[in-house]
Amino acid sequence: MGFNTKINLTDAKAYQTTGNTLSLSGDTIIATVGDLKYQTHPTFTGDTQVIDKKYVDDNLVTGLTASTIYDLGSPAAVEVGGIIIGTVLTGKSSNCLLEEILVPELYGDITAPSLGIGLTCSGIKEIGCNISQTATGTFNRGCIDPQYDSFSDKRSGLPNAYCFTGTGMPAGFQACSDLVASEENASYDVVSGSQSWGVCTRYDEGSPVLGSKGTECAIALASGCTSVSSGSISGILPWYWGTNANDTITSDIITGGTKTVGTVSTSTSITFNATTEYLWFAAPDGCTLKTKWWVCAANAGDIGGTGQLWAASCTVAVTSGQGCWTGCDFKVYVTCGITSTAAGVPMCLYSNDDR
Repeated sequence: MGFNTKINLTDAKAYQTTGNTLSLSGDTIIATVGDLKYQTHPTFTGDTQVIDKKYVDDNLVTGLTASTIYDLGSPAAVEVGGIIIGTVLTGKSSNCLLEEILVPELYGDITAPSLGIGLTCSGIKEIGCNISQTATGTFNRGCIDPQYDSFSDKRSGLPNAYCFTGTGMPAGFQACSDLVASEENASYDVVSGSQSWGVCTRYDEGSPVLGSKGTECAIALASGCTSVSSGSISGILPWYWGTNANDTITSDIITGGTKTVGTVSTSTSITFNATTEYLWFAAPDGCTLKTKWWVCAANAGDIGGTGQLWAASCTVAVTSGQGCWTGCDFKVYVTCGITSTAAGVPMCLYSNDDR
């Protein structure tokens, strides 16, 4: 082989030189490019320079000449196609550079695995009521999109166990390879305040993330466990309103009125539709005091005080009509006399100027 540029040989099993001819025998590493070593008995023509991995076909390297290798300015000063600024250009053929410009290696977007929870009962519930609560965990293995050469389009392996928390849930991890798992508390009495249920999932190892040309861009996701996903309910006392023939409002009258299981806001709108009756409103004792009422600018006033439509609140011990709770104090507001309200027109009871 005649050549002007030196080729470094590494660990050649045997070699000999006679004049300008180099003969190789055995499996000889003739070049190292990146992480690849090419072992072959090559044939070279022309003035051979750098052997590039783009020109290895079935372990045979042939036909590389000085005229086919780029040896001008480098690195890239501008971004063109898949070549970014700073890319080393020398030592590559024109075909190699065209491929890097037009067909760069692409990598999919990686989404981590995640877990969601669903509860059959959520939100606000009346204290003391009995519910059936089922907690359901739904595992998402994550995603590699597009998949390209990756073995799977999923980031993790399958789930192998779920752990549920909260009243009535089994202790510890329960083996399960399904993407959806559930546990049930068939009979639960709601208490005051927030009550939570949660779930986490253990999952198997995933596979490496490969680009469009098989290059690994992310190692396989190790087996692991998701963080806990949780949901809750909130136990509260209801509030009531209604009309009555007189101004004596008892526990039975209150629980026989219109009940709302919800938070009493600072501005409470009620459509009484009253015809010559007493109006009343009852809220749990801890709620913000109502101080004003309003129908329109010409029909409004304070709550409490001489000559007002509504008297100041009084406290009444109330027991649930459904047996959910007993002896809870309520603030009860009653009009000072009988009154009528326009059909379909609401009256707002509010605190200070929060209407």
